Amino acid sequence: MTPEPDPPAGWYDDGNPNQVRYWDGFEWTDHTAPADAPPPTAVEQETRQCPYCTSQISRDALRCAHCSGELKWCSRCKELVGMTSKQKFVGLARGGMKAQYRCMKCAKTLDGPRF
Repeated sequence: MTPEPDPPAGWYDDGNPNQVRYWDGFEWTDHTAPADAPPPTAVEQETRQCPYCTSQISRDALRCAHCSGELKWCSRCKELVGMTSKQKFVGLARGGMKAQYRCMKCAKTLDGPRF
């Protein structure tokens, strides 16, 4: 028997007849709204799409709760971005192999050896 897929992100009945709660596609958030008012759009501005698994995460999150993908600040893009990693040989005196992390948007080196 296959489990039912999670419902899409959106505003759903909270069990309280006077309010609705926002479902981000994976879990319930702390965002609520009156049931008789039009649903607010602020939640969409407070979330972002994870660059690794495309699920919705908080705009300020440094790690995706769904895929554990880490985000870093890119000074060129001026935002938190996903990154690619690559092993670079830095010489045995400096430790052998070191990971270099690059922005997935602009390819700027964010951390690690820069050569």
